[in-house]
Amino acid sequence: MNLKNELIQYPVLRLYDPTALTELHTDASAKGLGAILLQKQKDNNLAPIAYYSQATNKAESNYHSFELEMLAIVKAIERFHTYLYGLNFSIVTDCNALVYAINKANLNPRIARWTLMLQNYNFKVEHRPGKKMAHVDALSRQIFYLEILPLERELEFRQLQDSRLKEIAQKLEFEENEKFELIDGLVYRKDIENVRVSQYLSRWSTPS
Repeated sequence: MNLKNELIQYPVLRLYDPTALTELHTDASAKGLGAILLQKQKDNNLAPIAYYSQATNKAESNYHSFELEMLAIVKAIERFHTYLYGLNFSIVTDCNALVYAINKANLNPRIARWTLMLQNYNFKVEHRPGKKMAHVDALSRQIFYLEILPLERELEFRQLQDSRLKEIAQKLEFEENEKFELIDGLVYRKDIENVRVSQYLSRWSTPS
């Protein structure tokens, strides 16, 4: 529990920045799927923005290894859709066969479906030796440590616990605001080019 608390607090966990270099590290085992969303900081070091961990079901546990690795990518991107959609990012994996699988959608119908879904995102896939992926490997094997909740619903839950954001949300139901926008029950901060998740939404992960 002490380790978990350290991992989800500043200075380990950082705020999301839509302008920062972004990497999604993924891993899979027959037991579970794991991913960490990381971004480059001002000191040029990568720092985690969010974690993902989920147990495989009975059918998934019997997938071929590269299918499991690709499933980890698909599930992680679905989880972090709010952060990744419209962004150029890198996917880092320790599975060489995965690069081949993504480029060969005709391997089987399942890979074809996943490849079609992934076409909605702008990314490149990089291979990294397993010894350098221990951080995300742990999340694919210790799957009981993290609560599995859709990111948007988790943000909604956090917002409901924040009196200031609750007040903003209530006002946005009846009037427009030049700084914030209410979309599907979530408060977003506006920027010049588009609407992004407000960095204020992540302040619960850093010291007050």
